[in-house]
Amino acid sequence: MVRGNNGEDFFTFLNAGKGVILGIFHVYLVYHRAMKLRYAVWVEIPLATVDFLKSFYLKKSGKDLTIENLHLSILWPFFINNGVTEETILEKIKNISVGNFEARLSKLLVLEQKNKKILAAEVEPKEKFQKIFGEVLMSLRNGIVFDKSVFSEGILPSFLPHVTIDYDFNGDMSTLQKQELDETFLVEKVDLYREEGEGRWVKI
Repeated sequence: MVRGNNGEDFFTFLNAGKGVILGIFHVYLVYHRAMKLRYAVWVEIPLATVDFLKSFYLKKSGKDLTIENLHLSILWPFFINNGVTEETILEKIKNISVGNFEARLSKLLVLEQKNKKILAAEVEPKEKFQKIFGEVLMSLRNGIVFDKSVFSEGILPSFLPHVTIDYDFNGDMSTLQKQELDETFLVEKVDLYREEGEGRWVKI
């Protein structure tokens, strides 16, 4: 067996080297994430509607709703391109007028990403949200790049207005599928959010 000058096992020496390399890699990841912040464009869900969903989910599933910042995603998570500032993106978002209209949670559905089932509430009117999605995408398209790593095979899904309730759903959908939610809320604007920690998003 090969040994170091001090009689140490050579493989122990190698393992120590691996620890150093892993440490350097960890520092790089932290630095990289700090330099490449993720953003998203959401419609904020009013507190009364959040309370309705919490109560509904607890009653139907027996589980607490654990997602923070319940929202309706208009744009998937994205990075801002080099040479483009957060202020520029924020100003573009503020210039988008959606008007005031009533949205409605209609029914539950299950989406799938990366072998996980995601329970969500579908939101109407779809046509109105499709229009908002198109306007936001057109306004930001040259200044951002989407984070495709969160989707199966790196493919962006078709836009579908919904509010995610459970990111790792393993319950019985047969009973939930028959439930009509019929809860309404007012939509007045879209907002820009920045990720400031694992799963922690803050409105700018």
